[in-house]
Amino acid sequence: MKILELFSTKKSCRLLVNLEGDIVDKYKYFKEFLGQNYQALNALAELEQIYYTGAPFSMGVVEKHCRELLACVRQLSRALDGLGGGRYGELIIVLDRLERELAPLYYPAPYCLTGDLVLPLSALTPESFPDAGGKATHLAILGNVLALPIPPGFVVTACAFGRFLEEAGLTQVMEATLAGLSPEAVSDLEAKSQVLQEMILRAPVPDALAGKILAACDALEAGTGSEVRLAMRSSAVGEDSQASFAGQYQTSLNVTRENILTAYKEVVASKYSPRAILYRLRYGLDDRDTPMGVAGVVMVDSRTSGVLYTVDPAHPDSGFLKISALWGLGEHLVSGQASPDEFLVERQTLTIRDRHIGRKEQRLMNLPGGGLLLEEVPEAEKSQPSLSADQVRRLAQAGLLLEDYFQTPQDVEWAIDGQGQLFFLQSRPLGLIRSKSPQTAALPEFSGHPVRLAAGKTASPGIAAGRVFMAGSPDSEVMPEEAILVAKTASPEHASLMGRISGIITDVGSITSHLASVAREFGVPAIFDTGKATAVLAHGEPITMVADNATVYQGRVPELTADTRPRRQHIADSPMHRRLRAVLDKLSPLNLTDPQSPAFAPAGCRTIHDIIRFAHERSMQEMFGLGAMAKDEVISCKLTTHIPLSLHLIDLGGGIKPGLTTCHEITPEHLESIPMRALWRGLAHPGISWSGGIPVAARDLLHLMTQGMMTRESDLPGGDSFAILSREYANLSAKFGYHYANIDALVGPNADENYFSLQFAGGVGSQYGRSLRLSFLGQVLGRLGCKLKVTGDLLEASLTGYDLKSMEATLEQVGRLLAASRLLDMAITGEGDVDRMVEAFFQGDYDFYHMAQERALPGFYTPMGDWQRVEEAGRSFICQDGSSYGRGLSSGLASLMGKMVGAKYQDFLDNLEAYYYFPLAVAKDSLAGDANLRVRTKSVAGKIDQAGGLAFGIRDVADYFVLRINALEDNFTLFEYVNNKRVQRANITHPINTGQWYQITATISGEVLKGSLDGELLLEYQAERPLHGFVGLWTKADSVSYFDDLVIEAGGERRRWDVGKNGSRIATGD
Repeated sequence: MKILELFSTKKSCRLLVNLEGDIVDKYKYFKEFLGQNYQALNALAELEQIYYTGAPFSMGVVEKHCRELLACVRQLSRALDGLGGGRYGELIIVLDRLERELAPLYYPAPYCLTGDLVLPLSALTPESFPDAGGKATHLAILGNVLALPIPPGFVVTACAFGRFLEEAGLTQVMEATLAGLSPEAVSDLEAKSQVLQEMILRAPVPDALAGKILAACDALEAGTGSEVRLAMRSSAVGEDSQASFAGQYQTSLNVTRENILTAYKEVVASKYSPRAILYRLRYGLDDRDTPMGVAGVVMVDSRTSGVLYTVDPAHPDSGFLKISALWGLGEHLVSGQASPDEFLVERQTLTIRDRHIGRKEQRLMNLPGGGLLLEEVPEAEKSQPSLSADQVRRLAQAGLLLEDYFQTPQDVEWAIDGQGQLFFLQSRPLGLIRSKSPQTAALPEFSGHPVRLAAGKTASPGIAAGRVFMAGSPDSEVMPEEAILVAKTASPEHASLMGRISGIITDVGSITSHLASVAREFGVPAIFDTGKATAVLAHGEPITMVADNATVYQGRVPELTADTRPRRQHIADSPMHRRLRAVLDKLSPLNLTDPQSPAFAPAGCRTIHDIIRFAHERSMQEMFGLGAMAKDEVISCKLTTHIPLSLHLIDLGGGIKPGLTTCHEITPEHLESIPMRALWRGLAHPGISWSGGIPVAARDLLHLMTQGMMTRESDLPGGDSFAILSREYANLSAKFGYHYANIDALVGPNADENYFSLQFAGGVGSQYGRSLRLSFLGQVLGRLGCKLKVTGDLLEASLTGYDLKSMEATLEQVGRLLAASRLLDMAITGEGDVDRMVEAFFQGDYDFYHMAQERALPGFYTPMGDWQRVEEAGRSFICQDGSSYGRGLSSGLASLMGKMVGAKYQDFLDNLEAYYYFPLAVAKDSLAGDANLRVRTKSVAGKIDQAGGLAFGIRDVADYFVLRINALEDNFTLFEYVNNKRVQRANITHPINTGQWYQITATISGEVLKGSLDGELLLEYQAERPLHGFVGLWTKADSVSYFDDLVIEAGGERRRWDVGKNGSRIATGD
């Protein structure tokens, strides 16, 4: 039975005001529902914001938010059950099921407790990573697979780590302690870290494990025929991968048998140092993702040690590899405390092209009875090369062998003993930052910005600007944003600051140190070995550093800072990020969209959002007497109006003219509620166009944006809206398109009591698109004087203390704003639209959709991006200009949003721009099945990305495929978007040059794709669904990309979109 039919069955004429009987109890339930509904939406938005912000988080925080959300949903479900007289108990059963399904998603599987406790390196294979960890497995590959010389040794496995914690009774305690850690609360993190480490150091090693470790040590002594001393080194699962963990864990050197168990616990305890915890969080790794293995490797009595980079990290495309070396043990080098000899070797010929022989004042040596000694180097050797030319060539040759095997540049540690025997100690991927800008010997002078320092070496390329922050300063916890750390040494301890600093400069330190590796991983510019930075630069001084040229300027140099790139975020697609996405998949998707559908029932609720949506719809019907089981004690009426807004009213007294009954036709002229009258003047403003359906083109675009939630024939979605009124009070729950708004207002003669609050949520399209819509609303509401809070895609605005006339004027403007938001999803496609629309609103122009259409790209739907036609060399091309993105908000918007909602939401928007902003232009009439698709594209500019792609199989803006090139990454990649989640399906390394045209071709046959670049077949992929759908153009972030010749060939017909002909489609035969 339809709602209208239900409403018409009320037989008798009854006064609209009736505050007797069960209505009072129902109103209490209804108010409880509204409060819990608001809290639930806020908790859901908080979780979405954690996902999209890109800041480090812990799954303990996620679980806490989820528990709060579930508690709110449980309460609102009970409130609905109360409203409905006990008819909605099934909703709690559905909630219980979803809560059970969520439980295993928060954390990875518990640590392994069964399996080998200790394994010799000789027994490890390339498949041993889950048991032996990264470092031990890589080292074993060097010896067992590549036959390179390595010291003998063993590994205490990840399983042994789990057994140690479990038998010591530490597992639950540590998980509880880590769950609440915040990377922003440094003091709390340090205190808890100390407690965790002390618990491990006090715990005894289980007898079975201790016996296995000592037996492995005895086996080494039996094999060598003498007493051995060991290097006990971390070998955590995930270590020495793309996340190097360089210098984050403890290494105990020259350990004797008597001290081996203590050394084992020291390495295990280092897993919980502040820097290691922060490093894991910034890589999106849970504690359980990285169980700690420990490698025990026979010490080499090193005469010379060092590091080999198979590619020069300062100049990755130079064709050189780099070797750093010094006397004694290499720990003195990688810890950042020494400046080594350096050799630059041509990769093709193994010719030494350059060498720098440093003065080596000290060396780190083994003591015969265990332990280490830092001693002075004999005078005659201080300035002598630590490597011969032959040794350099042998190292270079081995390095290229390792790179060929691992198929990526390598960071290799090695040692040479007193007899000249070479040993390899470690090999891991070398993190690189490739710069597309040309390298120059020196930078020009800048007026007003003298050079403060021109010394040192490029440890990590890039440009940064900020205030100098001296390491060891007492105010370390209040380090300013974008500070540049200046330190005496390149200590690994400074790695814990990577998420807070924009650059690093040191007096001493090698570009092969652990800190240099971590700086490159996070994209933080670094200049090491300046010799005098701490003496020359002053704490708090503003500077601009250019690491590529090892130059530091006074002040912030605008000509240089315009070229800065944001720091790398490793959270996106990390293990914890994927787990959070799995959690959100149980929370966020909205499947119940049609209240008239039979599936709109508790049994149809597949997510928490579905429960909220169902409960909201049914609570309104129960409160307003519209449900199938509604009783006669609820008296409501429907407002008759010229605008297509289905609004039901309940009068608590004074909200509607007295004497009216259910038999009267209620019109806006009958409204007596002061706040409702003001809102209505705005909703019914003559400048707002409500007449007729939306244009055909808008319907088609909306169909692409709504993830299949509406048919092509349907009009803009609406739905019932509801208001509870009195003379000075109004509570309005309204739906405008896909947006939901709730307004609560009290307006009377006493200004001290007057208030207004608004909650606005919803919309279609991408998360970034929804954030832009909230930015527009926030600007307007901010200029109206409202206090704002924005969390994810939920906006809250409030206003208090205005007199009656001022409050009425504000509410009228809010009414106009809500009415104008009907087509907001299609009107805002980029940040530039926000500023234009704000100004238009205050000039009385509310037709945002047609305003956007005036700038539309002919022949295409453009749901996201700044697409335009450009001329170059007498030809027309399509251009997506993302140059205004990746720089944060526009100055006006940033200023307003900073004042109103704070830096946290700005970070959220900035991260969306960098990692979740995917401009898309869908060609009209481009539906294609099996076909040959192609487009020409050219990457012109971009600091975050230089990407251009061919989108196909487009079902909607959240579900499609794209083949793209990226000139900053030198690759050709296939992505699939599934419900707005980007999943990499295939990736091919291929050189891509900025400013060069490339032709991307996608040949589709059912579920099979063949992807070609300039006619060369590079990848094939079998999809899980047919690749049929619309076709379009795609870019990412701040890319400035050109497109030309979009062609679809199928069934003997050739369709081409010609920008020179206003985007028209030209159909031709064979």
